[in-house]
Amino acid sequence: VMKVSLSKRYSQRVISQERPIPRRHSRLVKNPSLTIQTGEMELKNNLPRVQDFFASFQGSFGNEKGSRKMLASGIEQYITMPISTKQKRKRPFTATKHNTRPQSSHPSHNKQISEISGSQGRTMMTSRSNGDFLYKSLSNLHLSLKSPKILMTSYILQAQQTLPDSELKKLYLARCKDIKVSPSPKQEFRFLEYAYRTCVEGKLVLSEMNAGINMALEIATIISSNNYYINHLDVKRNSLGNEGIIILARAIAKSSAIVHLDLSSNEMSKEGANALFKVLKNNSTITCLHIGNSKGLHRNFLSGKSIMQIKEVLRVHSQLVFLDCGGACIGNEGLQYVVEGLKLSKSVKVVNVNFNAITSSASQLIIDLLQKTSVKRIDLSGNSLGQGFVNDLHKFSQNFSFLTTHLDLSSCGFIISCAQLLLQSMKKDVMLNELKIDEMRFRSEEYEFLKNFISGQTNIKVLSLRSCFLGNQGAVHIAEALSNNGVISEINLSFNKISNEGAKAIADKLCSSRTSRLKVLYLSFNHIDDESADNFGQVLEKRYMLEVINFTSNDIKDKFAIALINGISKNFVIMTLKLAQNPVDYKHLKTLESILKRNKTSCNERKLPYYLREVEKYTCGPQDYEKTLTEISKIKEECDRVQEFANKNEELLQRTEEKEKAKSKIYEAQKKRLNQFSQRQITLLKTPMKPKRK
Repeated sequence: VMKVSLSKRYSQRVISQERPIPRRHSRLVKNPSLTIQTGEMELKNNLPRVQDFFASFQGSFGNEKGSRKMLASGIEQYITMPISTKQKRKRPFTATKHNTRPQSSHPSHNKQISEISGSQGRTMMTSRSNGDFLYKSLSNLHLSLKSPKILMTSYILQAQQTLPDSELKKLYLARCKDIKVSPSPKQEFRFLEYAYRTCVEGKLVLSEMNAGINMALEIATIISSNNYYINHLDVKRNSLGNEGIIILARAIAKSSAIVHLDLSSNEMSKEGANALFKVLKNNSTITCLHIGNSKGLHRNFLSGKSIMQIKEVLRVHSQLVFLDCGGACIGNEGLQYVVEGLKLSKSVKVVNVNFNAITSSASQLIIDLLQKTSVKRIDLSGNSLGQGFVNDLHKFSQNFSFLTTHLDLSSCGFIISCAQLLLQSMKKDVMLNELKIDEMRFRSEEYEFLKNFISGQTNIKVLSLRSCFLGNQGAVHIAEALSNNGVISEINLSFNKISNEGAKAIADKLCSSRTSRLKVLYLSFNHIDDESADNFGQVLEKRYMLEVINFTSNDIKDKFAIALINGISKNFVIMTLKLAQNPVDYKHLKTLESILKRNKTSCNERKLPYYLREVEKYTCGPQDYEKTLTEISKIKEECDRVQEFANKNEELLQRTEEKEKAKSKIYEAQKKRLNQFSQRQITLLKTPMKPKRK
């Protein structure tokens, strides 16, 4: 008896790679799919092929590692060896599923396992007197061949799958019922392939599957059983409806492991929202909640009254950090309930209320959201706030400051005259690190104010001015501001009608600047030509801070690409350079890709693990040894001074305590004397007076 166990290294080396079948091997694959399934399969007719298959590792039965290596080489030889080198037979080797196979004594051998599964296998081969070979249970290792390629997936032996194959098949059948389609093996295979990629490490991601009530029931049974650890539930962009969400809410009430819950774009209205909020009042694990709509698919409709209970949820829930109500049409009334709940909550840090039909009449609520809550990131984009909100914000900012760090006010319907007031109100905000004011219109008179605002910033690191129609004049002012600013690390200037004049100004100022720390630059969807090629080539040669540049959809050609290649060849810092939708030759793109790969590998080599970085803080080279000694001596002197000062303070405190104790003793003694004297006087008054003798 010979036992050989397959290792994960072999499975990752052979099974995880996709390799096409050459034409000379096409005779091997007679059927479109070849599976080696569990159970006992007698291969009497294919005895010579099996002998060839196992002949490569006959000499290493005793050594386990050797047997693994030889088995891997044997399978590789069997798959890749041409037919001319083998013994030619009339019928090629095919392992088929026999309907009448003998039942095994072990219960696991009788289970029917899918074409792809995720555990290690074990083979057993026994020799008989008649020379037959019994090929037993190549357990859970299934080579699935599809012409003209051998489908070999990298996730075939992942042990961290969220659900087993039986549960995934149930989910697939429930989906077929919802869609009203009969199940097919091809669709089942695709569903399992998707599930093996997404449903890993406690995640259950079933988005964009047109799921309904049947699939909701299956998910609810999986969650409520508590047999599987699920901490991430994502069912966005489906058609669950109120009934499906009520079913899931009842299951979530029984679970104590779900942390991330995404129910966006699922045809949810007042009934489903009320059922969900009732469950969330007693839940203490969910930290991320999505109940809005995803982009391009508005299905959830949560009016003001349907979101009324969220105030109580935010007051009670102490673990919720992320709240997404984007695109749910909550309006001003719904925003009032959200803000009142956020005032009572201290855990929520990120709020998304974009595209919710919020108007300027709710400006006071937004100001309360910016100042009186613990929220750090707010997304208000897509709401028609208008000039009224800007005026109220400007009045409020003269006396108070905000607590937010990330603010998105893009496409809020601001008029041209609003830009200066809005930037003035943002000047005093010390905590703000990221500001997005896309689709803001600037007048030519306001470019100078924008320049002063950018150059004088000391806290904003990310600034987005997308589709503001700045033109070359605005680009020149922004270039001068960036050359004087040493804080901004990312700026977005796409969709701004910038041509060669503005691009040259930006490139020249970045080359000559010594204070700028810009790392990310977006110049996509503009009118940049090959005239500014040399300027940007010099930028890439001299500026070693830039890491990302985006030139998507410009008029860039081969001359510009050659200048970029010459600049990047000397730069080892830049990681990404996007030239999509530009008429550039494929050869130049390939060379750019190879240089960027070089930079990424060198960056990964230069990066140290976390513990080595911590060690580096406390270590130094031989040249800095004397400096470190002097610094250590200075630190010791300072520590001694601090210690002496502390000792003196302790002595003073002890003296003061002793004095206070002495005073308290004297006071208590005086008090006792006064009490004794008063008692004597009282006794004397009570005693009768004796008559005087004559």
